[in-house]
Amino acid sequence: MANVRVAVRVRPFNSREKEMNAKCVIKMSGNSTAIYDPNASNKEASKRIFAYDYSYWSFDPKDSHFANQDVVFNDLGLDVLKNAWEGYNVSMFAYGQTGAGKSYSMLGYGEDKGIIPRVCEELFNRINNNTNPLMSYKVEVSFLEIYNEQCNDLLNKKGTNLKVKTPPKGVYVEGLSTVVVTNLAALEKVMEDGTASRTVAATKMNATSSRSHAIFTVIFTQNEKDELTGKVLQKASKINLVDLAGSERAASTGASGATLKEGAQINLSLSTLGRVISALAEGDTKGKVIVPYRDSVLTLILKESLGGNAKTIMIAAISPADVNFDETLGTLRYAERAKMIKNKAIINEDPNTKMVRELREEIAKLKAQLGTGGGAGGAGGGGGRIDPEKEKQINEEMEKKLKDAREQFDKEKAATSDLLSKQKQDFEEKMKELEVKMEKERADMEETKKKVEEEFVQKQQAQEQAQQAKQEYEDKMKELQIKMERERMEVEEAKKKMEEEFAQKQAAKEQELVSRQKMFLEMKQRQEEKAVIMAEERRQEQDRRDKLQQDMVRAMVMLSEANSITEEIQRPIKYHLKLNVCFGEGSVTDRLKQTEVKIEALKQLPLNPHPLREVLRPRNQARPLLLKIK
Repeated sequence: MANVRVAVRVRPFNSREKEMNAKCVIKMSGNSTAIYDPNASNKEASKRIFAYDYSYWSFDPKDSHFANQDVVFNDLGLDVLKNAWEGYNVSMFAYGQTGAGKSYSMLGYGEDKGIIPRVCEELFNRINNNTNPLMSYKVEVSFLEIYNEQCNDLLNKKGTNLKVKTPPKGVYVEGLSTVVVTNLAALEKVMEDGTASRTVAATKMNATSSRSHAIFTVIFTQNEKDELTGKVLQKASKINLVDLAGSERAASTGASGATLKEGAQINLSLSTLGRVISALAEGDTKGKVIVPYRDSVLTLILKESLGGNAKTIMIAAISPADVNFDETLGTLRYAERAKMIKNKAIINEDPNTKMVRELREEIAKLKAQLGTGGGAGGAGGGGGRIDPEKEKQINEEMEKKLKDAREQFDKEKAATSDLLSKQKQDFEEKMKELEVKMEKERADMEETKKKVEEEFVQKQQAQEQAQQAKQEYEDKMKELQIKMERERMEVEEAKKKMEEEFAQKQAAKEQELVSRQKMFLEMKQRQEEKAVIMAEERRQEQDRRDKLQQDMVRAMVMLSEANSITEEIQRPIKYHLKLNVCFGEGSVTDRLKQTEVKIEALKQLPLNPHPLREVLRPRNQARPLLLKIK
């Protein structure tokens, strides 16, 4: 028993990851692979380490540890050829998310060939370099596609929806064409034709995404002619080289319609493959478990490769980008479980070939023992060399035993041929009945499976619709946020503009207020000055009025005195003579006229004190006159 050998290979960043400015979360050291959680605050604490048979660092071509196609082929491809040459069935399959580099590792691109074309090339190189005339080789190939859980023959366009048969030993696809190739050119032509017929489609994750699983099978038969018996000893090996479609998330790939249905079927078959691997891994530790091979066409065809008669190698292709962290971690866990599977590989040969091989091995052992014994005992001398006669005798005895064994085998074979034919007939009848029963059960299972697949597709579509609705909601929310942000910026800009305008207006108002305050202060100062002037004018006016009143009073007094003088003057004439005698005639008359003139002038004057000063005399000057009159 041998465990499934697992290799992990990381590819460089693709254009999509470069546009997203992705960061590398994978590190490799020896045969261990470490992955870091990009969302963790402590990167070292989030590190998860997985150990495999091989870890290929194909991320940076400039790195000294870079693993190219040659390195991968020398480790895995040559091992495939070695096991096939020994007569073991061999299987190799690549697993990983879409766009992880599976097809590049298995098929390659252009001149940079992958494992499958290199294995085929090396196979024919060894056949062409054979120098043993008793050996002959036969190479047959077939190319199968599993698309939407249906088997299609890539080498025959009419071979569609083929049935998978499961006899007691082995699994085969009914109606699958097998092509005999005699050279490398013919094999490469078959491979190119089959690859061109594969179903591919462009997604957001991969421009040439494989929408189906492909199984390229090489049946390598070695025929050796036995010199003694003349019979042909046959040894055959079946090499299954599987290129699995990538696991994918519809939200990441943007798939819809038929591509979405293809993705659902791919994920369904890969999830079944995961359950088979888990069941086989648990069976080795917990005992007998039911392995769900029949839940998918892929796992049913790979039954011999997983836990059966084959030596299996798995290549886990991963992306280094942090944006694919969940898918990469799932692939690494997938590969870790696959490493625990144990297969029961045996050499594929007919009974005669097996018996001859075992006898030859026994002869070789006996020869070795004889050679060792002769050297140890020294009975024959010669320093451990075997006596030629004794060696010839031993060879004749062994050949006789071999001949007797073959004759006995032929007798037993002849004796049991009738029994075998009868048992074969009974077995064929039972097999027919069983096939009818199984066909009925298969039809029921197909119907049930179809219903389950429809329900699964409906659920998947519902989930995708929900995811799409969520995405649309997130897009709308994003657009709304952008719109709100734009409006907020516009409001901020308008607010800033209004604040600037308000500041300008405020500054203008403050300047105007300062100007008004200054004007007010100037007006107040002018008013105060005017008030002072007016107060001074009022005081002067009051002084003038007081003086005028005083002058009026004096004028009134003077007028009264003048009136008194006039009355005195106008007294009876009896005083006239006396007056004339006293003052003289001329003088009295002149004085009287002067007084009358002044009285008239005084009556016509306005209330102005200044003219009175000119007209009226002071009282001290009028007094003598009154005295004189008296």
